[in-house]
Amino acid sequence: MKDPDNWWDGRRVLVTGAAGFLGQWIRERLDPAATFIGTDILQPHDQAYEYQPLDVLDPIGAADTIRRFRPHVIIHLAGISHI
Repeated sequence: MKDPDNWWDGRRVLVTGAAGFLGQWIRERLDPAATFIGTDILQPHDQAYEYQPLDVLDPIGAADTIRRFRPHVIIHLAGISHI
């Protein structure tokens, strides 16, 4: 049963850059009532969540991921950190 007092309950959250520093931080702190799917061009160190390989520069792949997962929330954290 959905908790009316918890906004996250039943929400699907898509996080780009989930294998990075901020993505891991968000995943660890996201309410467990939400369904988390992480996307990244890199394979995550742990598979404690649903992972979808995704290059956000690929518009067809990004659209396909969004269409399949149908997220309520997208947290975009993908970026280049080694420049």
